[in-house]
Amino acid sequence: MDFLKSIGISLAEGVKKNPWLSALILVIVITAVVVTSLKAPAYIYLAIAIAVVIAIVVMYCVGIRSQKEQIASYRGATMSVDRDTINLVNKLGNHDRQTLLTALKGAAEDVAEVLGINPEHVRANLFGSDSSNRMRMLAGLTYQMNRDEELTISMPVGYGSTGRCFQRGKPNIAIFRGGWGENAIEDEELRKVHPDLQWIISVPVLSGGEERRPIWVLNVDGIMEKREKDDLQAALKNLFNWSQMITFILAKSLGKQEA
Repeated sequence: MDFLKSIGISLAEGVKKNPWLSALILVIVITAVVVTSLKAPAYIYLAIAIAVVIAIVVMYCVGIRSQKEQIASYRGATMSVDRDTINLVNKLGNHDRQTLLTALKGAAEDVAEVLGINPEHVRANLFGSDSSNRMRMLAGLTYQMNRDEELTISMPVGYGSTGRCFQRGKPNIAIFRGGWGENAIEDEELRKVHPDLQWIISVPVLSGGEERRPIWVLNVDGIMEKREKDDLQAALKNLFNWSQMITFILAKSLGKQEA
């Protein structure tokens, strides 16, 4: 009986936003309690177990569908921005900043899972462009970036993985192979980079709407553990959703201020 009670509580917590599913699971749990008290045959218990599994699967599918619908709404988000996109940070409230930090954490964890590496070795950050057309990391909007010197890294638009991504409005992958090749930045800035940095995946954060110009760049990078381009391409697919989510957060926040 206590076992059935714990199942009921756990499932109810997971479906608070789906009343019809809550009702279905409640019926299953009540039925289980009744047949238990009546000492029903074994096949009845099996039927209840199957019903619970089906309910869990339905709950999972409903959650996935809800996520897809939410992501679809991000694609319609739009905003107007100035050349200095770093300044957008100053217009965000604490709640929006926390939401962006949650997105950075989610993006890093997604990539770590796809690549099968230690999550502690995967970091994330956001870059914007300043009035001098240089890319700079957005203060306070980083995940697991623990070296102060790295927080001051900058590069001209068009240089480095970040600058190339911003200029073209397309994803960019950089891999360290004794050097950064076409993704290199100025030596002075390169000296600030983590000595164990192995790869960078850069994805543009677009303004949305018809214009769809880059406003920020979402970077997820890895230290210690090497990965090849094919692996990073596979991980890149997950980052588009996070980039679109960031666009949505910005559009909602700035839209409220303009209203």
